[in-house]
Amino acid sequence: MSTRTNIIIKGGKFSVILYRHYDGYPAETGAHLLETLRACGLTGDLSRRHPDDCAASFVNRLLRTHCADSFGSGGVRFEYEVTTELHGDIEHLYRVEFTNGGRLVLAHTEIPIGHAEEDESVIVGRLSKYSIPEFASMVNRERDGINGRMRARGMPESDALQPVLV
Repeated sequence: MSTRTNIIIKGGKFSVILYRHYDGYPAETGAHLLETLRACGLTGDLSRRHPDDCAASFVNRLLRTHCADSFGSGGVRFEYEVTTELHGDIEHLYRVEFTNGGRLVLAHTEIPIGHAEEDESVIVGRLSKYSIPEFASMVNRERDGINGRMRARGMPESDALQPVLV
């Protein structure tokens, strides 16, 4: 079963919605968003960078993210795709916004079962906003919870999800 998600990315006049079909929960997608922001140099002082440039750089890096095709074809599967609207079956929604003055606003909400078909403005209105350290803390709490459940089932320590750094 997949955990689908959308990510709204905004910066100045730039705006795009990405879709990810699997691993949409914060311990995975949230962590990947933070890792990608850090890899793009977008977690520090952005006051001298244009919001559109920051958003475009971030989206470009996300769209190039891929993994081995799980169907054994030897190919790759890209993790994100551009979409025109929020999907009706998502379970998580993220928003990454680069504002004038160099602020980065991260937001997330989990969409309760049966509520994904609600109006987009209702879903977006549920978003909780985070600073980068707050978002990382939320992601790491999720990872700690998963690790605890997996350890209880005998997972080796070497397979534990590592905390994300900012």
